[in-house]
Parts: sequence; C-alpha cells; structure tokens
Amino acid sequence: MPGPFARLSATPIRYERPAPKLGQDQALVASTDRRPSLPARPLEHAASNGAASSDTASSRGPKLAPRREIFEGLKVADFSWIAAGPLISKDLANLGATVLRVETEKRVDTLRFLPPWLGQPGTTTGHTAANMNQSKLGVAIDFTTKEGLAVAHRMAEWADVVVENFTPGTAERLGLDYATLRKKNPSLVMVYTCMRGQTGPERAHTGFGIHGAALGGFIGVTGWKDRKPNMPWGAYTDFISPRYALSALCAALHHRDKTGEGQVIDVSQIEASIHYLAPTILDYQTTGRILDRAGHDSEWGCPHGVYRTQEHERFVALETRTAEQWRALCTVVPGLAALSSSPGGSALDRIDARIARRAELDAILVEWAREQACFDAADRLRDAGVPAYVPLRAIDFHGDPQLAARKFFIELPHKGFGKSTFDGPVTLFSEMPARPRHAGPLIGEHTFEVLRDVLGYAEDEIADMAAAGALS
Repeated sequence: MPGPFARLSATPIRYERPAPKLGQDQALVASTDRRPSLPARPLEHAASNGAASSDTASSRGPKLAPRREIFEGLKVADFSWIAAGPLISKDLANLGATVLRVETEKRVDTLRFLPPWLGQPGTTTGHTAANMNQSKLGVAIDFTTKEGLAVAHRMAEWADVVVENFTPGTAERLGLDYATLRKKNPSLVMVYTCMRGQTGPERAHTGFGIHGAALGGFIGVTGWKDRKPNMPWGAYTDFISPRYALSALCAALHHRDKTGEGQVIDVSQIEASIHYLAPTILDYQTTGRILDRAGHDSEWGCPHGVYRTQEHERFVALETRTAEQWRALCTVVPGLAALSSSPGGSALDRIDARIARRAELDAILVEWAREQACFDAADRLRDAGVPAYVPLRAIDFHGDPQLAARKFFIELPHKGFGKSTFDGPVTLFSEMPARPRHAGPLIGEHTFEVLRDVLGYAEDEIADMAAAGALS
C-alpha cells in the first residue's frame, strides 16, 4: 500500500493495522462485558478549541476569550511559491491565521505570470495569483542580502508555522532550513513540500504539477487505448498534495499545543498523490491487472460517457450502474427502450451484459444526444433518475444554481485590478466560518506595515533595510 503521505519528525504517521474485514469486530460491539473501554478524551486548552468549560478553565488558569475563527492567533511565514505551498497557507489565512506572504521582485513568482489577467498582462493583474493567496499580507524580502535574511529569521522567530516549497537544498543554501530556524524558535512547525521529498536520489528533481502527474502515474492511465497518454487538467499534484499537507500540519500543531514541541514535516507531492491510485495498486497485487487508458469506459457503469449535443462544443455526461438507473435511462432514450424490450433485452439489467454491448449502447446514445439541448437533456435524465450533468465551462460556473445557492463565489478587493469574483471556501464550518478578507496581495504590498507593526522594527531600521536593497 502507499505509505505515509507526509513524514513528521516528532509524530510520524504509523499504520497499525489493515482495514477491517466486514464484521470482524462485531463481537466487541455485541458483548458489553468484552467491549473495550475508550480512552478518556484529553482536556483541551481553551486556545485550542475556542472555548472551555468552567472546570477546564479553572484547572488550567484564567479563562481565555473564545476565538472567532478556527486559526485566529496562528502566525504563518509563507516562503513558498507557485501553487502547492500557497494553497496550504491560503486555507490557514481564510480561517483566521496571520499569513505573511514573502516574495521578491528580483525573482518573481511564476504564478504571477499565469492567466487570466484583469487588464494588461503583468505581475499586478493576474487573477490566479490573487485567488491562491487570499487574505495574506504581502512582504517583499531579498533573502540573498544579509539584511533580508535577518528579517526572514525574525519572521521565523515570530511564527508558529513556516511553509516552503523550494527545490531541496535551496532553503539550506539561503539559511532558511529547519535546522537553522529551530535554533531561533524550538516550537516552530515547518512544512517542506516539493516534488520528490527531502531525501533520496531524486530529491533535487525539479518540475511542476504536470511532471508530478507523470511521475505519480496519472498521465499513464489517462486517455484512450489507441492514442498517446493524456494528462489530467493543470498542475494535478499541486492541487492534491496541499490537502494532505494541511492535515499533517494540523496534527503537528495539535501535538505542539499539548507538548510545546515543534517539528518538521516533509511532504513529497508525488507520494501524497499516489494515494489517489491506491485501489489500482492493490488490485494489481491481487489480480495482476494493470490499469490502462480506458477513455470514458468504466468497469462500474455502462453506459458511461460524455456525449456531444446539438449546441457547439456542448455535451452531456451520464452513467448507469444499477438496473434501476438503466431502466430510467430507457424511459428517456427511445432507442435504448426499444433495445431493452427486444428479445433478450431484459438481460441488460445486468451491468456485465451492458458492458458486453457497450459499443452498441454508445452508438444509440450518440445519435440521441446530437438532437438534444445539453441542459434540457441533463435535467430530463436526472428527473428520471439517471446520474447526469452538463460538463460545465468556466463561464457556466457563475450561473450554476447549486453554487449560487451555497454562495460559493465571493467578491474581494485587489490592489491591482479592483474588486473581482473569486473562489469561496470549500469547507463550511457552522460556528467559525472562513472569512476571506481580500484577494492576494501585490509583491510587498504590506511590507512596511508588517515590519513595523508585526515584527517590531523601528521606522529608521526599515529605511536602512530598504536602502540596502533588502526590501525588494
């Protein structure tokens, strides 16, 4: 099986037992005298959960005010760039953490050159960078100067968390590695996230999420049998691995709150993403089958595909797994209804029978779909009980009724292009919801305020650092 998705120095992930077989522990539930006693839940400090009972508060000291946001009070120095690192700290910032987004104009983050741009293309008009760095404070520092490095070190002393995703060896060369920073802040939790991890013969392997998708095995299984492999959209491992890194970080912070001990977290973006292919890895060990490119075919559903409708470049996607879903599909598509009612057609209630006639079923659906309007067809299919939807384009999302009902999209101000619409929180907390404050900052947008008000530098010290070229 894929091993730990992150390597934590103080609290390593351990797999103690395999997944249980169906009902293997039933006797423990059925027998009260054999039921294992559950360990008592540890008392949590008020600062860890936003509130405390009077008993807990009195035993721990003065009662602390409840937090308004989950990560309120958490201090984060974000030295990362492009996507994998910034996505980790984006969630922290939107949930209340103070995140200092550290960049330099001398080597501009590649993310700032990615479209779309709102205005003329440039480093101040990119929507992608603004979206991935919501609610952060922008600080410009040149680490290659001694003054800039000194600021970074003070930032690490201030911080609870440092995030970086340089090529392994870069942090050590700059003097921003965990071994250096922990001497200044022993309780620091530091997250390294890179392609291959901090150890091993390929630790210095550089690349982007497209390379990660190849090395993680995703490109090899995406596409059609008679064509070359295709890639999932975008920097795939950059989108997957931050979710794993964030959970590991929360576990490390929980440990630190209980013990005062910091630690370093090593996340290989590729190793984390391989967990998404775990079923196919296990299947190969059990059956010898190797997952191959299957186009739109599925071993679980048939028909299963994306079918072109009458509009230009519009489609409807559908799947039937159960007999009930298949019969529902037949009520909408006359050609399938005729096939189902023909001699021997009742056998098509079984998935194996439909898979054996997949090409025939697909041909009928192709002819039916080309006469349909995509949204109308999807609505009729769902109303009948068939899982179906229109593959949405980017321009469809703002009018999508489900996203509108959940108020997913939010409007945020941005210093470079004014107010715009951005992705909202993907996790909804009932008591302490995310509160995005503003779009991602420009490079160094808050440098002066952060150095003075957060890090405690005097104004003449800041002026000297600027004169030395450290704040650019």
